[in-house]
Amino acid sequence: MRTFIRSIIASSLLMLLFCIFINFFQITIVSGYSMAPTLKNKQIILVDKKEESFEKEDIITFRTNQYGICVKRIVGTAGDTIKLENGKVYRNNIELSMYSCDANQNYEVLLEKNQFFVMGDNVNDSIDSRNYGPIDISTIIGVAKCY
Repeated sequence: MRTFIRSIIASSLLMLLFCIFINFFQITIVSGYSMAPTLKNKQIILVDKKEESFEKEDIITFRTNQYGICVKRIVGTAGDTIKLENGKVYRNNIELSMYSCDANQNYEVLLEKNQFFVMGDNVNDSIDSRNYGPIDISTIIGVAKCY
């Protein structure tokens, strides 16, 4: 009888831990090379779903209608002006030398409250805000914590 009770307690604790884990975290498998070299294709990342403040340089996961779940880096937040011009990317008139865009892509956006401009680290192999514009906070799943 004692063994049975111990196994019930152990099983209950495992279920409780599992429920806590799935409510706070999500395991995501990176698909593609848009975040290389930071993240590799098929790399497993742990995403904190309870994070509520998002900052520049955070790597986030979010949902899109066209591309499903995406993994990108936040380049701009509310109040920032993002400008794409002559192959260069600017945030608040400061060039972000690690990023680039198509030479004939000219675009400027002032990010509103709850909007983010996201890009892949591998700019030559990334579909991101340069293509589909800013994302809304409501689409964000969470912040990548372990990668």
